[in-house]
Amino acid sequence: MDYLKRSMMNDSADFTSYVWYVHKNAVHHQLTNSIGEWPYHSYRSLVSDAPTSLLREEVIEWFG
Repeated sequence: MDYLKRSMMNDSADFTSYVWYVHKNAVHHQLTNSIGEWPYHSYRSLVSDAPTSLLREEVIEWFG
């Protein structure tokens, strides 16, 4: 049983959906009111200038 509910990313639409899901999940579950408020995901790293191992430019370019 895959309790993590993992799934394969098959195309670019999947990538978009997965990134969006990760960042909106805390809002969806009413743990916070907006995406930027939740301290446990990568959103703040994506929008800051601080050093990170995330592929920040690629993700920002992907979403425009």
